[in-house]
Amino acid sequence: MEALTATPTPLTQTSRSRLGLGAVARRGWLWILFLSMFSISGVCQSSEPASGRDLRTLQKEIADLKAQIEVLRKAQQADSETIRNLEHASVFLDTSSPKVYQRVETEIGTLLISLGEITPDRTGFKVNVNIGVPLAVAINGLVLNARWGSHRPQGKTDLAVWLNSSKAKTFSLRNTLYEGKWNRVSITIPESDPSRFKSIEVSIHVNSITLQ
Repeated sequence: MEALTATPTPLTQTSRSRLGLGAVARRGWLWILFLSMFSISGVCQSSEPASGRDLRTLQKEIADLKAQIEVLRKAQQADSETIRNLEHASVFLDTSSPKVYQRVETEIGTLLISLGEITPDRTGFKVNVNIGVPLAVAINGLVLNARWGSHRPQGKTDLAVWLNSSKAKTFSLRNTLYEGKWNRVSITIPESDPSRFKSIEVSIHVNSITLQ
């Protein structure tokens, strides 16, 4: 078995915005190249008969534009996939609806996550978190980032309010998560007021993996 260590790649709202702006810019260039290609093509079809050299030049320009369009199309596809993954870099879980799972993206790919049993104790709330590993690797330790608040935010404005009133804690867990199954880990949320623990945002960083 070979153990591999993952390198942390923290994502910020700024980096997400930059990726989004880059994707928009590439879409703009894609349209410009499309219009340029059609413009050149129209010249070839509607102008006076050109010399053989002029025609070859125009044909080369069209071929170059097509190649650039293909490069931008592939870059746009990669941007779209990156943005989709960023949307799942963290997930919100409702404490009143345990066992409802969601996907969360990590350095090694997609994991599944849901809340299990939640029980109050003298230090806060003990929370069982179920993590599914639909991959052909075992995970050796992870960092679980948790942020909780009084409700599940709806929309950007509500999210800003929620972030200002929420609390957060990072948990370093040494659990081994096995491939192809649900794995249970336990954390304790240091919150004494049940009304302020209605939703929890979770993201995961994988420490290392083992390939079978």
